[in-house]
Amino acid sequence: MQYYTRYEGIPVPPVKENMEVFEAGAISIGVEFRVLTDELLESLGLKEVAAANGINHIDEVGVSLHIFARTSEGMFERLRFDCFGGEPHYHYISVPNKTQDGVLLDPNAIGDPLAWSLATLANRIVQMLARADVADAANLVDHARLEAVMPQVIEAAYRARFHADQKNVAEAAMAVGEHEWDTSENRSWTKHSQI
Repeated sequence: MQYYTRYEGIPVPPVKENMEVFEAGAISIGVEFRVLTDELLESLGLKEVAAANGINHIDEVGVSLHIFARTSEGMFERLRFDCFGGEPHYHYISVPNKTQDGVLLDPNAIGDPLAWSLATLANRIVQMLARADVADAANLVDHARLEAVMPQVIEAAYRARFHADQKNVAEAAMAVGEHEWDTSENRSWTKHSQI
């Protein structure tokens, strides 16, 4: 049984101006409040890419946790938890295959998607990075540094959830504009998926 949906490329990259980043050795965690709409995808030139992946409409808000890993391939986003109100989910992002696998969350089973995602990040990151095709994930994660930074990540995530200015977040995302994006096949695997 397949529990995920595979897409080409990566999820809509974060708006770096809206993201707080916390370093934990070779792992960095970005906390971002997101507003994703059809209008935003259109402004970024990603509407056709989304449609090609079966996403014809989007209207979501919530906190995203972006997990970047520094490997021989570079510093790329490899996991993402999208703790949205409508369809919370997470992504395994495979740099070698240039694909992403999206997995829907069932809030009836897991409870609050943000609390679940933060706990999962703290306790299952090695297994999830390995599933995202990160080589030698067990040796990549410095558990002491991750544990030390998690209180700051948790604080930032809940601050984003309860205090983000949705209008400013949306405006910052729209300001990126299509001219800033490479919408070719290699989009996202160069400057837009790295920090």
